[in-house]
Amino acid sequence: MTESGLAISFPPLNMEIPGSVGHIFPGISCIIRDPTTGENLGPLQRGEICIKGLNVTKGYYRNEEATKSAFTEDGWLRTGDVGYYDQNRYLYVVDRMKELIKYKGFQVAPAELEHILVN
Repeated sequence: MTESGLAISFPPLNMEIPGSVGHIFPGISCIIRDPTTGENLGPLQRGEICIKGLNVTKGYYRNEEATKSAFTEDGWLRTGDVGYYDQNRYLYVVDRMKELIKYKGFQVAPAELEHILVN
């Protein structure tokens, strides 16, 4: 994601955490927000990954509309990725917001459905 520079997370050395993209780099803050309410979510709760940090742009040059669309009112960059973190703060990216299906008031990731159908 060009808005955040090269990377925001790193996998642990000599340790494999299946499905995780690792821990967030020092100096970067990451929260998971409910895509409907904007509420911050806790461990193992899926929502939109939002980031903030010195390496994250503050907006788009001469494009206020794009800036308002990509950032929350309190300055978090909406990555457009669906994910969660576990009890050890390992981050998992599971889907894209654009691909979510709304079913009976719930946001369902197609990857979850694919996993169920395959297994």
